[in-house]
Amino acid sequence: MPMYYLNSNLTSLYIQPGLTVVAAFQILSFRSIRSLLAPRGKMDFFDQRLAQLLFLDLVIYLVFSIVPYFFGKNPCFRYGPAWKGILLLLLHYLLFIACLMLVLLCIKVKYPFLIIIFASVLPILYHYGLEKTWLLPKYANIYDPLWRAIHHTYLL
Repeated sequence: MPMYYLNSNLTSLYIQPGLTVVAAFQILSFRSIRSLLAPRGKMDFFDQRLAQLLFLDLVIYLVFSIVPYFFGKNPCFRYGPAWKGILLLLLHYLLFIACLMLVLLCIKVKYPFLIIIFASVLPILYHYGLEKTWLLPKYANIYDPLWRAIHHTYLL
C-alpha cells in the first residue's frame, strides 16, 4: 500500500517540490555576486543564465514525469481520454514553470525563504485542492470517490 501511494503521487508531492527547492538554493548561491554585476551592466546576461539553469531543472522534471507514463507496464491514459490526460500533464508543467518563475524572485527579495516555502507548497495544494477533487473526476469517473463507492471499484 505505501508503494502504491508513493508511485501514484510521485511527481506532484516529491519531485516537483524537491526540484523547486533545489533550484531555489542554486539561485541563492548566486545571490552574493549579483551586487557585483550591477555596476558592469551584466544584469541581463546574469538573468538569462539563471533562466537557463531553471530550464535545465524543467527538463529534469519532464524526464522524471514522462518516463513512468511511457515505460511503465500500464498504458498511458487508460482511464480516460488522452487529450484530457495531456491537458492534466500540461497543467502540471505550467504550475512548475510558475513555481520556477517565483523562485527567480529569490535573488531580489529580502526574505527568499518565504518564496521557497510558498513555491514548494503550491504544487501540493494544487494536487490535493484542485486536481484530486475537481480535475481528476472530470478526467474519468474512476477518480471520483462517490462513484467508486457506488460501483465497489478500487484503484490498485
